[in-house]
Amino acid sequence: MVKDPFRHNCNAFLVLCETFTHDKVTPARYNFRHLAAKIMEEAKSEDPWFGIEQEFFLTQKKRPYGWPEHGYPEPQLQYYCGVGASAAIGREIVDAAYRCFLYAGLKVAGINAEVAPA
Repeated sequence: MVKDPFRHNCNAFLVLCETFTHDKVTPARYNFRHLAAKIMEEAKSEDPWFGIEQEFFLTQKKRPYGWPEHGYPEPQLQYYCGVGASAAIGREIVDAAYRCFLYAGLKVAGINAEVAPA
């Protein structure tokens, strides 16, 4: 549970929940938290750490943000990993999301634009 970064002036939170099937016992198809919890319990004497990598594409008009309206962007050379102000497509959006993560109290090790514009 973290502070809701979009509602600054009220007592609002975002909650990550586990999901189960209709029987309320069987984890839903893409609910892997129960497996992570089992592994963490088995390794608790080791003081385990783990991280989550969240990847996403920004889209606009059903195309990745910053892509040409027709066709595909140039090969990866210029924008690979979004190095440089002219190559970091959508950087202002990612920076805003990053500020929201920090406001919510989430620990973020870093951000990067990987292999594609958007």
